[in-house]
Amino acid sequence: MTQEVVVKEQLPVEAIAAGDQLTCELRKRSDFGLVASFWLYTSESNRWKLIIATPLVESRGPLYVHNIIQDILAGMGPLSLALQWYTVSVLSLNYPFVKALLSTGRFEIEELPMGTRLAPTVRMPRRITLSRVKDVFVEDALVYYLEGQAA
Repeated sequence: MTQEVVVKEQLPVEAIAAGDQLTCELRKRSDFGLVASFWLYTSESNRWKLIIATPLVESRGPLYVHNIIQDILAGMGPLSLALQWYTVSVLSLNYPFVKALLSTGRFEIEELPMGTRLAPTVRMPRRITLSRVKDVFVEDALVYYLEGQAA
């Protein structure tokens, strides 16, 4: 009897940190209008994609948005090596998955105040696993930022 085992592609710690830093840099840009930033895993591709949602995708086009992201990555130093061009997808706010996640409300990673601890503070995205949000099934997602909207 043969069993088929599917091994899920793990998201490297460096990619999680790079996604967080990119999200922080995009949020600093008032002209970018970041609405959502999250890693999304799908078993069909067995890959993680960093999803960036902004109204600029509709108004200026995905190439324009990718160019902004590439400029930011160029200034991020070695951490940018964890994000290849094909791992970042830019989507409009009308994309069903983006709309579904935005309906869950606003989320952002809170900055913790500096304390007397010697160890650095760890920033953790919100994880959504094996859940249905509206009519969309989420296998696995790590959420950095959601602007939120009225459903």
